Amino acid sequence: MVRSKGIISHRKGLTCEQEYGKERAIAIKEKSRESHKEQVAWNKGLKDCNKGTKAGFQKGHPKFNNYSFPKGHKPWNTGMKGFIAGKNHWNWRGGISKIDKLIRQIPEYKLWREKIFQRDDYTCKYCDTRGCYIEAHHLKQFKILLMLYGIKSLENARSCQELWDTNNGITLCLPCHNKTKLGRK
Repeated sequence: MVRSKGIISHRKGLTCEQEYGKERAIAIKEKSRESHKEQVAWNKGLKDCNKGTKAGFQKGHPKFNNYSFPKGHKPWNTGMKGFIAGKNHWNWRGGISKIDKLIRQIPEYKLWREKIFQRDDYTCKYCDTRGCYIEAHHLKQFKILLMLYGIKSLENARSCQELWDTNNGITLCLPCHNKTKLGRK
């Protein structure tokens, strides 16, 4: 008998033979086998996908007909590619993605991040940890640079030299970067 967190558990960590003895364990196993003899396996009727056949239900399986279309049936969206995308979508608000999110997706930003990581040898500069998730941090805040230079488009962002200056960046691990966002470091 094993005690765990105040609850007595008769089976925790013990095999059937350890708990009941060899003879009683054999009787329990036989009784269990007899009770499950007439049950059908859950995967009865499924083809074996390892033998190169199609995985799924065979035609004789009762659920096969529920998953197929009637002969000659066409799906409702045939020939309507992109009919609910972009400006045609009911939640479209005129392309209002924020400029900072758009800037973080352009190749120049990704190149700037990679240069910062390589310069700092992929190591957090505050706690000197290596091999964890790292982020590039602007020493002069990114949002302040956007406001200071009046960056409203991607063309303005690409032409701003201070935004891509590697001396304005530092490599931080996620916990240290979160501390800088809250003004604690």
